[in-house]
Amino acid sequence: MRSRYAGLEQYNEAILSVTPGAEYLWRTVATLVHRNYQFGENVVELGPGEDHSTEAVLIRIAAHMGSGRLKLIDISQKMLARCKRRLGEQGKHARFVCRDAARYLTLRNPASFVVIYSAWTAHNFTEAYRQNLWPLIASRLMHGGALVLMDKVYPGDAREAGRLFKLQMDRYAEFLAPEVYREIHLHEVEDYGPDYRLEEMSLRNELQKHFSEVRVVDRVERELIIVCKK
Repeated sequence: MRSRYAGLEQYNEAILSVTPGAEYLWRTVATLVHRNYQFGENVVELGPGEDHSTEAVLIRIAAHMGSGRLKLIDISQKMLARCKRRLGEQGKHARFVCRDAARYLTLRNPASFVVIYSAWTAHNFTEAYRQNLWPLIASRLMHGGALVLMDKVYPGDAREAGRLFKLQMDRYAEFLAPEVYREIHLHEVEDYGPDYRLEEMSLRNELQKHFSEVRVVDRVERELIIVCKK
């Protein structure tokens, strides 16, 4: 699978700066990872990007994990390099792996994971890809392990979904430079289409096929935080 974010990497900070509640969302994901973590076990982040969620997680659990216990999986070598550079000394706790998420999870690796988490990653996968990914994640989690998922997940009501989409597009138009707006708008329109769009009830129904418990923790406009227990 190619990286859909390739043309936007250079604008990532600007885009995040006009995303409501970004800091709160990262901290909440990190808190949930910490809450489900067990001493000395392996954790996977799918799509760490530039390190925002990674750093928040390491602040909470680095003291309890050995070197390389946090596996950072991203298909973009450029984003992994940025993440490694930004983490600095904290990066010693992580192993940086440039690989497709599903391919990584199908490797013949005896390791299982206590937590697998992602922040703003799943919407970059097609619906068909995600339907293959959820059971793979469940199969690699320890008994009682957790998937912590944060992403833009639209409500089922079409009018409310459209309102939230327009609200964020208006923010981009108001606060981003024209060239940044053009790039992110194209990306968002594709995200909102049938191949990539995440819809809350459909997502919950799909996750419930593979996890014993699926719980919505919070919503900030488009962004939804879900914890799934094996």
